[in-house]
Amino acid sequence: DRAASQGVPVVTFNSDVEHSRRICFVGQDLSRSGRIAAGLMSRVLKTHSKVLVVTGSLNFHAHRSRVEGFENNLEKSGIEIVRVAEGFDQYELTFSQIDQAFVQEPGIAGIYMATGDVGACIDAIKRHKREGKVRVVCNDLLPETERGMREGIIDFTIVQNPSMQGYRALRILFDHRFLGKPPEQEYYFTETHIIIPESM
Repeated sequence: DRAASQGVPVVTFNSDVEHSRRICFVGQDLSRSGRIAAGLMSRVLKTHSKVLVVTGSLNFHAHRSRVEGFENNLEKSGIEIVRVAEGFDQYELTFSQIDQAFVQEPGIAGIYMATGDVGACIDAIKRHKREGKVRVVCNDLLPETERGMREGIIDFTIVQNPSMQGYRALRILFDHRFLGKPPEQEYYFTETHIIIPESM
């Protein structure tokens, strides 16, 4: 907002900043990403199954939007969300949250890693010997996610296009600053893809 008040155009990307004076946002449609995750989960779990949702921090717009999209779309399926756990992108805290959830809710059949340390999720599943018994949907294709998919622990990951986010954000700023061309829209959503182990 301070930059905008001084005439400096601002574009947010990857995670939006709500109620700010940015000129537009470039990134994944995060609520849609959560809805896609719910659609995938509902196709691999039975009605009345229990699901754990893990995210970094609900204070972040991106993290909250994915969780809300997931919750809203899963309501129709009859699948129960037993807990939304915040791991604050820290391995130890994320592992502890998932480990605790397995102890307190032994019937967990699915985990949605909206954001957070996927390695902690993989290790918690192994600790409880739940490989192949818990369906896992996550976001992005980081090295830990690839490992989990190769080991048959992660079923799906929903990926965005970070290269395009960076490019388009800078292109919008360039056009705005040097060509006097304002953004044509407030939100520029990049494409979303679903990857399964067999497609890696």
